[in-house]
Amino acid sequence: MVVLETLLRRVERVVERSVLLDQRYGVGENPPLNAVPIHVHHLRRRLEEAGATLEIVTFRGIGYMAAARREVRQ
Repeated sequence: MVVLETLLRRVERVVERSVLLDQRYGVGENPPLNAVPIHVHHLRRRLEEAGATLEIVTFRGIGYMAAARREVRQ
C-alpha cells in the first residue's frame, strides 16, 4: 500500500519511479527492475474491482500519476 499512499499524496502530479522505489524498499535492498510496474498492475486491478473513480496513469520512462478516471465514450 506504500505505492498507493505515495501516489495519493501527490494526486494529479507525476511521481517518479525512483521515488516509488525509495518509498517501497529500504536502503541496501535490490528490488527487481519490474517491481514498480508489478505493484502498479496490482493496484490498477484492485482499483477497478472496487469500482474506484481513480486511475493510475503511466508516464513511460518517468513515473506514474494518480488521477480521476476519465469516462470513455463509445
